[in-house]
Amino acid sequence: MCGFAGFFDKHSPLSSPEVLLETMGTAIAHRGPDSSGILYDSQNHIGYSHRRLSILDLSERGHQPMTSDQGHVLIYNGEIYNFNELKISLQNQNIQFHSESDTEVLFQALTHWGIEKTLKQINGMFAFVFFDASKKKLLLARDRIGIKPLFYGITHNRFVFGSDLTSLKNFPSFEKKISHQALSYYFKFNYIPHPHTIYENIFKLPPGHYLEIDTNKNQIEYETASYWSPYSPLELSSNYQSDLENLLLDSVKLRLISDVPIGCFLSGGIDSSLISALAQSISKNPINTFTIGFDQKDYDESKQASRIAKHLGSHHHETILSSQALVDIIPKLSQYYSEPFADSSQIPSSLIAQVASQKVKVILSGDGGDELFWGYNRYQWSQKIWNLKRNPVKCFLGKSIPLDFMKLLIKTMMKQKNSQNVTSNILKLKSLLRLKDDSFFSFYEQVVSNITPDFLADDSLATTHLFDDQTVIHRKEMKSSEYPQMLMSQLDLATYLPGDILEKVDKATMGHSLEARVPLLDHRIINFAQGLPREYKIQGHQTKIILKNILKKYIPEHLTNQPKSGFSVPIANWIAGPLNEWVSDLLSSEQLNQHHLFETSKVQRILKEHNTGKQNHQQTLWALVMFQSWYNNYQ
Repeated sequence: MCGFAGFFDKHSPLSSPEVLLETMGTAIAHRGPDSSGILYDSQNHIGYSHRRLSILDLSERGHQPMTSDQGHVLIYNGEIYNFNELKISLQNQNIQFHSESDTEVLFQALTHWGIEKTLKQINGMFAFVFFDASKKKLLLARDRIGIKPLFYGITHNRFVFGSDLTSLKNFPSFEKKISHQALSYYFKFNYIPHPHTIYENIFKLPPGHYLEIDTNKNQIEYETASYWSPYSPLELSSNYQSDLENLLLDSVKLRLISDVPIGCFLSGGIDSSLISALAQSISKNPINTFTIGFDQKDYDESKQASRIAKHLGSHHHETILSSQALVDIIPKLSQYYSEPFADSSQIPSSLIAQVASQKVKVILSGDGGDELFWGYNRYQWSQKIWNLKRNPVKCFLGKSIPLDFMKLLIKTMMKQKNSQNVTSNILKLKSLLRLKDDSFFSFYEQVVSNITPDFLADDSLATTHLFDDQTVIHRKEMKSSEYPQMLMSQLDLATYLPGDILEKVDKATMGHSLEARVPLLDHRIINFAQGLPREYKIQGHQTKIILKNILKKYIPEHLTNQPKSGFSVPIANWIAGPLNEWVSDLLSSEQLNQHHLFETSKVQRILKEHNTGKQNHQQTLWALVMFQSWYNNYQ
């Protein structure tokens, strides 16, 4: 696990490229604190900078940039889990190896097999840059589902790339011009979906894609191509549960290969419990499991996790944090995120990564189960609302439902126990019923988005629809289904999972020099889930049916059949309470007038309504302060 950065400057060579490469690498030292390396290829005008977090083959033989006598160069971030299998295949072709690292396996595969065959063969999480000296082509690639980030762009006729925007911002001709379209997306979704970034002309390489530049051409031109689709189902036998369990065991086994200490996040939920249980069943020794708890009972799940850890016999690490500890870390969050990000579960995610990094260098995470096996509560109530919306009579009545009855409907359909979320969900339900566009794409976007911001100074893009933007997703790739949950899952895989969940995991863990591996997102499991019949995912109010049935073999049901808070924190109360001074300062006229992106009066009205209890604006305010905090740190 590492970080990298670099550039291609064919027409305007820099005066001190090595110094610049050192600077770009230092900016992401947290991604790879164990060693660093730079290389400037003056013949081809390509610069490479790499920071290494040593996980496999800790010796210098795994050093990067990795080069060959033929002039090939590789810099790489991630893990190739099936590297031993690929290594044997390459050795059978009389290819010699000089290390035990997966980096050399990837390097030799790219050298001898080429980009397309290699990408189809490897199982892993990765982002890499490879210069094919024989074809004079610069190649960038990102893993199938987007676990590892990869940014790129052209600035003043120079091509720049890297694992983090922080490196790119150190490039001398980089223009920090904020994209208003990206800003609109950010406030609607709490993250910026690929290929957009907060900056104009800088992009995220989409998951499952590679990019190619012919360095012989006079102009810097690139093409991107997809090499994998998450929507292609595997051919399944009739023994779904047994087949999935075997896939899960193999996925976890591959991700336990490490030359450094390894552990598992254990929240007490289905996904993290299953991954921990499978890891313990494979390991000869007690695995490390990590849980954080909070001193507020409504948000604490540590006792449930501890009971599961005791049953598994893991070496369990539990840390109970005060509300003040959570509040104290919030002003520091933006230093981990090089563009605005406003999923408030970033707070506990960062804290548990910090705790785990003191004991291990690799962690297994349970992310992906909700998207693949329909675990979010919206997979339950969206079917009901979609059916209601498609019935003209019921839809008309729904638009004018009295408030008290609407609250009861929300609690019933959305299973809301937290009363402060009921009002916002009433607005959500009414907006869904009033939606004029009959497409499910618009319905999904309305489900997952916040209320359209009315405080942007440039509101021309405030009504931009995500799926009208063909750079975000190609509708033709979606598989049609009579069940809205299937399409919702596919859209989650395309946008929410890589843009929000995996971005959060990467930044929270790498911010503390910790490598996170995600067994549920093995591409074989993703494709398996696409062909799985609906009844194995959802039945009535029960979700993730097949995962729960597998888990019963390892952990008694009474230990895992508990309600989840989903890593939530009381943001609304903090904004009006202990964070109020910090929030008020960030949203003051003086601060907002630094950039004139928002209408100051409207922002301050929203804050006043929240502080006086007139309306709960926690999502909007959290997005605003996370943007302001980011702006102060990076702009």
